[in-house]
Amino acid sequence: MIFVNPVPVAAGAQMGPDVVKDCMAAIFGAVEDLIRQDKDISLQMGFANLCFTNRTLKVYFADHLTK
Repeated sequence: MIFVNPVPVAAGAQMGPDVVKDCMAAIFGAVEDLIRQDKDISLQMGFANLCFTNRTLKVYFADHLTK
């Protein structure tokens, strides 16, 4: 996983990097499996909303970030 560094996440969560790495792999694998099964997913993260619809990705950023 190049896009997420598990070491600082593990330090913040007070867990081992291997645990965080396995957890991230499970979460992203589950999202990928749902997309392959043509399920619609909306991941709301506060600063952005990731919408996977019909295997396409649309990102909606919070208003305070786009002004």
